[in-house]
Amino acid sequence: MDEGLFEDARRAATRGGATLSAFIGEALRERLARRAEPAGRPFQLVVFGEPGAAMALSPQAIHDAFDDEDVAHFSAGSRAAP
Repeated sequence: MDEGLFEDARRAATRGGATLSAFIGEALRERLARRAEPAGRPFQLVVFGEPGAAMALSPQAIHDAFDDEDVAHFSAGSRAAP
């Protein structure tokens, strides 16, 4: 163990009224307990449509859909301008 870390742990144990062994044991238990807990909510991908339905989109179909959205968006914007 690094000498500086050892001294920090010894001082913290003394301030807390514990032995160095008890302090290190508590720190290890806390660390191991944190490891057993999940890090957070599990990732969930939100999608639309029927579960299990296959999507048959070709790269060209995706490109065309984006083009249609761009045309609709920019056409609507150009009508709003004087």
